[in-house]
Amino acid sequence: MNVAEAGSVAPDLTVQAHRTGICPNRAWVDGRPAVLIFHGRDNQDTARGLIQIVRNVYTDATSVVTVNIVDLSMFPRTMRRLVRSDLDKAFDREALNLPGDRDPESHIVIVGDYSGGLTRSWGFRDTDRLVSCAVLDADWRVRSRTIEPALDRAVMRTLGELLPAP
Repeated sequence: MNVAEAGSVAPDLTVQAHRTGICPNRAWVDGRPAVLIFHGRDNQDTARGLIQIVRNVYTDATSVVTVNIVDLSMFPRTMRRLVRSDLDKAFDREALNLPGDRDPESHIVIVGDYSGGLTRSWGFRDTDRLVSCAVLDADWRVRSRTIEPALDRAVMRTLGELLPAP
């Protein structure tokens, strides 16, 4: 079964987020819709743009969870220290962009996918070139899956179906 098919129950995430140690699994998400954004290091700005669009409408992390899953499989093990440093910089950059009342640990969830297996298990490929996204409902079912360039509209349309407008 393709785990990214609309209507299917999504597999639980078992990887801890960079810096925070949060495991953004079904229990942590706790009945909130989740937007899982799969991307690579070189297209992180597109992923950040999508998160900003979501956060402009759903400002509170208690309503929607966003999770960056960064495919880092193109980097050899010997470069992990450098890659972790890049992830630290990305986290810090995002924390600076948050309004003062928002907790970075609730709003910034970055999962490094060092083997690429997590990304592939969700049925996404080429995320170093094209940002891909899965929107999960409160019951952890895949409601939509989208690949660039139509991310913004598709994600917001799905979230609009799941949540009342704030």
